[in-house]
Amino acid sequence: MGNYTIKFILIIFIVGNVYANSKLSGYLKGADTNKPLVGANVFILDLGIGAATDIDGYFEILGVSEGYHTIQISYISYDTKIIKDFLVEDGDNFIGNIVLDIAAIEFQSVNVLGAKKSDEASRINEQKKSEAVLSSISANEIRRSGDSHAGEALRRITGVSVTNEKNVVVRGLGDRYTETQVNGFNLASPEPDKKVVPLNLFPTSLIEKILVYKTYLVSLPGNFAGGNVSIETKSYPDRKVFSFKFGGSENSEFQSNKFQFGNQPEFGFFSLKDEGFKLSNIIPSNQTLGQYDYFNIDDETWESIFDEEAPSTSLEKGMYWNDYLGDRGSAFQSGFVPKTLSAVDPNLNISFNLGNKFELSERFEFGFFTSFTTSNKFDFNITESAKFSATDTGFQESAFATRNASSHLRRSALVFSTGLKAGVNKGFSLDWQTLITGYMNNSFTMSDGYDSNVSDGGYFFDEVLTAKQIASHRISSKIKLNESIISKIQFNKSKSRLDKPDSKKHYYLREIVYEDLVDCNSHPLDINGSSYNRDDDGIYDIEIGSLCEGDDGWISWMGNRVWDNGEDFTDSNQDGDWGVLNELYTPYRFNGVNTGIRSFTSGGEDVLSIKFDNNFIINGNFKIDLGFSYDSRERDFVKREFYLDAIESEFWNAYEGFDAEEVPFGSIFDSGNYFGEVDNGLILIENTAGLARNAYSAVNNNTAGYVMSKYTNNYINITAGIRLEKDSLYLSPYNPVSGNVFISNIPPYDTVRVGRVETDYMPSINISIGELDKFRMGISKTKARPQFRELAPFEFQEYYSEEPVVGYPGLKSTDITNLDFRYEKYFSSSEIFSIALFLKEFVNPIEVAYIPSNDRAYKTYQNALDATSYGLEVEFRKNLRFIPITFGNASISLNGIYTESSVKSSDRAYLFNGSEIANNAANLTRPMQGQSDFVFNALINFKHRWSGIAFNMSYNTFSKRVSVVGIGDLVDEYELPYHLLNLQFKRKIFNQFEINLKLKNILNSNKTFGHIDSESGEVHYTKMYNPGTSYSLSVKINI
Repeated sequence: MGNYTIKFILIIFIVGNVYANSKLSGYLKGADTNKPLVGANVFILDLGIGAATDIDGYFEILGVSEGYHTIQISYISYDTKIIKDFLVEDGDNFIGNIVLDIAAIEFQSVNVLGAKKSDEASRINEQKKSEAVLSSISANEIRRSGDSHAGEALRRITGVSVTNEKNVVVRGLGDRYTETQVNGFNLASPEPDKKVVPLNLFPTSLIEKILVYKTYLVSLPGNFAGGNVSIETKSYPDRKVFSFKFGGSENSEFQSNKFQFGNQPEFGFFSLKDEGFKLSNIIPSNQTLGQYDYFNIDDETWESIFDEEAPSTSLEKGMYWNDYLGDRGSAFQSGFVPKTLSAVDPNLNISFNLGNKFELSERFEFGFFTSFTTSNKFDFNITESAKFSATDTGFQESAFATRNASSHLRRSALVFSTGLKAGVNKGFSLDWQTLITGYMNNSFTMSDGYDSNVSDGGYFFDEVLTAKQIASHRISSKIKLNESIISKIQFNKSKSRLDKPDSKKHYYLREIVYEDLVDCNSHPLDINGSSYNRDDDGIYDIEIGSLCEGDDGWISWMGNRVWDNGEDFTDSNQDGDWGVLNELYTPYRFNGVNTGIRSFTSGGEDVLSIKFDNNFIINGNFKIDLGFSYDSRERDFVKREFYLDAIESEFWNAYEGFDAEEVPFGSIFDSGNYFGEVDNGLILIENTAGLARNAYSAVNNNTAGYVMSKYTNNYINITAGIRLEKDSLYLSPYNPVSGNVFISNIPPYDTVRVGRVETDYMPSINISIGELDKFRMGISKTKARPQFRELAPFEFQEYYSEEPVVGYPGLKSTDITNLDFRYEKYFSSSEIFSIALFLKEFVNPIEVAYIPSNDRAYKTYQNALDATSYGLEVEFRKNLRFIPITFGNASISLNGIYTESSVKSSDRAYLFNGSEIANNAANLTRPMQGQSDFVFNALINFKHRWSGIAFNMSYNTFSKRVSVVGIGDLVDEYELPYHLLNLQFKRKIFNQFEINLKLKNILNSNKTFGHIDSESGEVHYTKMYNPGTSYSLSVKINI
């Protein structure tokens, strides 16, 4: 952050203190419990301003004018207290400890003036009363930690970590073992490789709270192992809310002079503005563009493409077809040359909230809430990646690349909800909510590296635009038929969309040209990096460092890279040093590698969900819940890939050894170089190698019913039930052009489809004993079924030299047994200590694995034989009461988890086409994928009384965890520990303005992945990058 920004921040905080010296504060507690009253309302009637008490019963009202005021204090079920003629003087005014008496008449109507709160006390109370082992985070805690989206916020929850900012790991179990729901429903997923909803699509400004169920209740979906994550977005408030927030951010790793853009369309808020980038505008959907496909085109298809009859001879057809392929190649709106920007727009985020409740009578109320958030972010980082092979002599590096990754990201989210309550005691409610969220990322990556096929290195360019959208509409109705029966029916319709239009890849081999070098006898020398060749015979047989004939004083240039006694060279670039004269490049189109690649991926999901729940109160201690749910999910994803080649090789000869300053990278594929524009020019050819399985469609229907009984008294709570699920899944990989289902190339050459119907019973029992000292136990049997992408033989490769990802249709469902014990100690309404033990056993667990094949290694999915995971979980939250009230109030939250796991792999592994290989791994037993031995979180909150400045510090770390499992001769890859420390400062001014300063990753930690040598413990890094330290400043205005 620049000096001007820092000075501006200091001025804001100082000015805030100057104008907010008059402050009214105090504490509030109930006479019956002698404990703090949380969320009570303190209102200065003559000024029209007020505040709500926090988790310690503390309140403060800033910007109070001097003089005598009337103060009203109210809380549900307590007598309202009026304090008249209270004198407020300049500075701090402490009203003292106020005690409210409980109301003499039960169910007394109280006018709630404060806003609806979701704070730590209500969170802990919800956790305390839960029938299951529950961890959560409230909206206040999310704001204090400085998190931007749900993926970041989840890291604060005990036993939870997040990978790639969007995928949840609960109790060491990866995202495939965790069910994520939004407002009680599984939404459509825009991810082609997962069923999960990416958490970074949900800004924290929309979130009311996040709940994580650690033990299973039969009212939850049966796909349960690590936990069930429930994100609840905001409903309509108890009073008027009208706020506007804007801010900006910077990152220490951003380098504008290296930032590059691809040639992509502009963003809208939720989708792309330019529809011209759609493939259907250029390429026919019913015809492949193979170079010789004209032989197989029937007359009807020919006429639909060319709008004329087909020529009578193959020669004429070929000429027409090549003209067409050249024309299609030049028809695209965007080229391959990256754009270098001299300046980028600032990183901005804007949010708007508006809501209110209208209470027309004691029997009728309605309300609404709407929120819109949008953010604009430019990002840049440098990633070093490598590949290793394990040999008898240790790890050998086989590939390395330095990637400069530039991206422009926009996130937008819109929520609108409305509802009403009516009838006696408002026993009928009806709610509607619409959620629309979008994510657009324009990324450009330039890699400089080598592999076994590119020994001298080269440049590899990847350009990808990713657009994801989710739209969800939910309607919910609840009716209290009488004092014993409550029924609730909910309907949710969601739709997701993924578009990757016109992703581009182009590769170039490097040739290093050195300045001319001669020895002391004026004999020309050639160098290959390790030895000289003197006689142009191509044999480098003179070692570097050897003496020149007849001159004992000769010193090798390799020692200091300058001209020494006895050496001589032609200083072509006149820099006084011998070295590289130039770097020349040639398009990389050998060893089965294509260049000038354009690919198009699109698809989405449609999900229809219905839930019907009934609660029956048999007597004061015994209840029965009955429920039914139906979930239908339809998915379709399509990919087509093309590359550019020339009619004749003479075209490429002109670009063999070109100078990138004269011929910019990507300009080879510019308009003017295509067949029909130049002889022997470029034509667009479809990559038909994987076309037969480049699309898949799938349908997953789940019908479920459950019965759950609950027994409760003052000391014990027993919840037991059983859930019955019928799950059917049908998946067909197919050719996106012909529509033909994929056929294996392994005898007996069957079609590759997935069709399975499973009926499962999932029982659970949860027992809790005690009130302030609570003991819990839970036991259940659940499932983890394969996801669409894990089954589909749909191939995807992100970067050159990385392993392609492909599904395996033969996966089995995982059977899971869960056992939990937990002790909870509640010190107060906002203080807790808990410790839990858990054990999970798996049969046929599913993991991501590296599998070598004849041509390359694949990243695919496999069933292990069995697995066990067990661990210890601790949570502690305490108010720091040793800090004097006159100075401020503070609290600390700590949570952590220690996990051990063991999985036994099969001695065989399988690929999508039916082929199998032996698993030659030295040890078939290892930790489960995604499991860290420990995860630790800490959060410290402090609010200075006089200045009103709130300070929050959060810390998160985890131990190493298996990222990808190695099969055969390939070894496991680990994600290595990462230490994240965030700071936040917040200041309110005049009760209407809030200044917020956030610093993320102030330790400037690196993200690292690698292989670990089992003997020496040495780490061989496969990926390393620095996400940088980010700074953000925002201003919120409450109107």
